[in-house]
Amino acid sequence: MSLQSRLSGRLVQLRAAGQLLVPPRPRPGHLAGATRTRSSTCCPPAFLGVFGRSARTSARVGAWGAAAVGRTAGVRTWAPLAMAAKVDLSTSTDWKEAKSFLKGLSDKQREEHYFCKDFVRLKKIPTWKEMAKGVAVKVEEPRYKKDKQLNEKISLFRGDITKLEVDAIVNAANSSLLGGGGVDGCIHRAAGPLLTDECRTLQSCETGKAKITGGYRLPAKCESPTGRPCVTGTSGVRPPQECWGPTSSGGPS
Repeated sequence: MSLQSRLSGRLVQLRAAGQLLVPPRPRPGHLAGATRTRSSTCCPPAFLGVFGRSARTSARVGAWGAAAVGRTAGVRTWAPLAMAAKVDLSTSTDWKEAKSFLKGLSDKQREEHYFCKDFVRLKKIPTWKEMAKGVAVKVEEPRYKKDKQLNEKISLFRGDITKLEVDAIVNAANSSLLGGGGVDGCIHRAAGPLLTDECRTLQSCETGKAKITGGYRLPAKCESPTGRPCVTGTSGVRPPQECWGPTSSGGPS
């Protein structure tokens, strides 16, 4: 038996038992479309929602876009499905769930999940053009022509990059991408174990390549580790063009 048939049968039983309020027939042109038709914008059927205990409003019986409301407790009604359950990034063990959850949040909502409160907004970092204002030091003629548009976009930041609220931070990492010492280790500790869990699925990163992951508890939305050159002695030295060639993404951001 189809879902619509079972639902219709249940409504007939409720109506016969006097437990369902039946609305008056709508006037012509009133509530157009709120009939017994099912459209692409229909809402969930009656049994997929919450229970109404004291509601006594009328119900548009048979309309897939309206709620069925009962006289007594226990008569099921539906309500729009709630937002996805909140994920606690400090205890979650599912990086895919956490990553999907963060994508659905606004920038303001994401602040609640940052590992720090003293994060740095991008607009607080002066651009090259702003930094040069008031500088009276005479410099040599530059080798390259000045790009005014570029100077208004690039900033020089000296500080803790794990606290930057930006779209992405990029750092040099060992080929395993599993953290360790230095800056890479700091990023992993700040982002939490979910970052390491996702990095395990990327199956390492070659020197000169880059992959991208979620930021998790970082203020940055994404983190992009790059395989750094690691040379001991003279063996294994690679030409610079191989180390800084095109990057590759390890998955969606």
